[in-house]
Amino acid sequence: MEYKSKLKYSLKYFNRFKSLSFLKDDSIYHKVSLLKNNGYLILENFINEELLQSAQKKYKDAIESKHLFETPCLSQAKIDGNAHKQLIDNYFRYKPNQLVEYGVTFEKSDFSNYKECLDNFKPSTLKTYLSDIQDFYILWLNETLLNIIEGYMGLRPHLVEAYLRRNFPAKYKVMNHFWHRDTNHPEFLVKAFIFLSDCKVTNGPHEYVSGSISDRSLDGKPYYSDEDVDRLYPEGSPQRIQSIVKAGTVILEDTRGLHRATIPQEGFRDLGFAVFMPLSRFSKPLEPLYRVDKETYSSLTSYQKSFIPKQNIQ
Repeated sequence: MEYKSKLKYSLKYFNRFKSLSFLKDDSIYHKVSLLKNNGYLILENFINEELLQSAQKKYKDAIESKHLFETPCLSQAKIDGNAHKQLIDNYFRYKPNQLVEYGVTFEKSDFSNYKECLDNFKPSTLKTYLSDIQDFYILWLNETLLNIIEGYMGLRPHLVEAYLRRNFPAKYKVMNHFWHRDTNHPEFLVKAFIFLSDCKVTNGPHEYVSGSISDRSLDGKPYYSDEDVDRLYPEGSPQRIQSIVKAGTVILEDTRGLHRATIPQEGFRDLGFAVFMPLSRFSKPLEPLYRVDKETYSSLTSYQKSFIPKQNIQ
């Protein structure tokens, strides 16, 4: 019954997929095909220089001057290898309030400036939501990206997550530093990685196993060790795709495939994230994971607006 249900759902969208007008564009069709075949698509020099510089400047101001990142935030400096062994063994897979109880977090009231924050608490990740800065929605809702994502899925999904992350060197791996598959949705899931900084091998490139959507040799666990993955896909294998790219690159991935974020050895890595999946398969509305202010929303095209759930408009 489950197989028939999935087949019926896929057939429901088959004719619509064939009729999507933008797929008559050979360039879009080719990109959709690459994403379908490999599970990922790299779009180099995708963001024009003017928009890139504007987004970089506004993000730098938001994070370094205004401290617009989420707290409580995990502090690598507060982690004790012995006292917090349970946290380490469980990949730090805990809610923020639970981490607070373990005493391994910090708040905005604990520092007075950005440098003090980094020096005293050594965060591995700072996560930021920017609901009122139009530049970021121009990036996340670029219509060419939306065409590719809709073409890949064969239906129009929603933008369910939109945020930015700055990653730093860290002693302890945390959740997405381990190999894993995203399980937000069993059939339809695409994540856009929008690079606001250059990413060299020392800046902690993202890594993806090409073809691992269909290859389920590793499946059924929340995380996998490096040894698990190395055994099937040795380091240096052409299937292991590293995001060693320039700022302005966008990578689309079906993150149901195997992937991880490696830890920077130096500097930091700035990335925008946009997660797309259909909401029609869920029995009740999902809790909004970002908000768009009304002025920013009104600046979008009707096509772009159709990707934003109503409950996310504030």
